[in-house]
Amino acid sequence: MLFYIFLLSVKRKCKDKNIYNIFCNSYLIYLIRLTLISYETNISSQSVFFQNIDTLRIDYIRDTSENSTNSLINKINNSKINNNFELLLIQNMENVDNKYIKYLLYKIYEYIEKEAYGHSLSLQNLMSDSFHVEHCFPKSSHASFISRFGNFLLLDKANNCSLKDKKFELKQQRYLESHFLLNKILSKDFFENKENSHDKIIRTIKNFNIDSAPENWNIQAINSRNELYIKILKKVLV
Repeated sequence: MLFYIFLLSVKRKCKDKNIYNIFCNSYLIYLIRLTLISYETNISSQSVFFQNIDTLRIDYIRDTSENSTNSLINKINNSKINNNFELLLIQNMENVDNKYIKYLLYKIYEYIEKEAYGHSLSLQNLMSDSFHVEHCFPKSSHASFISRFGNFLLLDKANNCSLKDKKFELKQQRYLESHFLLNKILSKDFFENKENSHDKIIRTIKNFNIDSAPENWNIQAINSRNELYIKILKKVLV
């Protein structure tokens, strides 16, 4: 409840709707990062929430300047938590709640869909049970890197359930049939199809130095995908 109370406090105090919306975006990202880090470090999420949010809330209430909300936004954006976030993404994420992984993938996938096709994705739809977090390298392998962020894809429930532990070569065709460009580019056939040579699509993927599908799905491919995710998150989680 505390973080909702904080939102209401800022809304009452901030008279500029645009600044308030910027605050809400920064605050949401801050909470996600805080939660992810608390999972990774085995710190109680509730304890971390209360300690950090209450400090921000009290400082904000005490700040009587006209730019108090802007100062709050800067404080959130410059938090050490934000600096630690990138480190988390190159570590194992097996202890992170699935819904946070799904939300991060949603932000990444939506950015690419907007850039390539000009349309948004439904957060409510993607966060529902209709879409799953797919382990491209199967969980059954028990490999040490299966819970790396770069091994996760966002995939519709039907395809995810049918693919399960199949080899990457067999999964590629299903990825090609996916709704999302970030899945399609894992298939060699995508790059061979002239219908996918639309300027905006090609420009979008080339902006991230993508010009071919991986030959195999291994630790090198996962690391490469991980770097791609981080590059996109740096653009959307600001």
